[in-house]
Amino acid sequence: MTVVDNSNVQLSDLNRHNFTMEDIGHSKAEAVGRRLLSINPDADIRIVNQIINKDNAAALLEGHTVAVNAIDITTESRSETNLAFDHVCENMNIPVIHPYNIGYASLVVVVKPGKPRLVTLKEDDMN
Repeated sequence: MTVVDNSNVQLSDLNRHNFTMEDIGHSKAEAVGRRLLSINPDADIRIVNQIINKDNAAALLEGHTVAVNAIDITTESRSETNLAFDHVCENMNIPVIHPYNIGYASLVVVVKPGKPRLVTLKEDDMN
């Protein structure tokens, strides 16, 4: 498993992530890695403290059989990153799990290779 994030845990993250007060100010990727290793000390977890984007996604996904897209989509540039991530996974024949927090509920979309991608939803929304 590879955990990729370039930001640090903030107090405002505690209400929607599995972080603790002790994680505040530390790397999100490292905090997630520590949490996962506390569950399974034998897990093979690689931590990458950088942002994922269209230029490095393929290298970061190399050797993986499934991807979880947890990229924030609060801005247009991040929305485009989500679509690029989805496209890279399609090209690499990797299914993608897209979890979303939608207010007081959750939504999970699983996109299999060869099936409609997120960009299809965006295109449909524009028509």
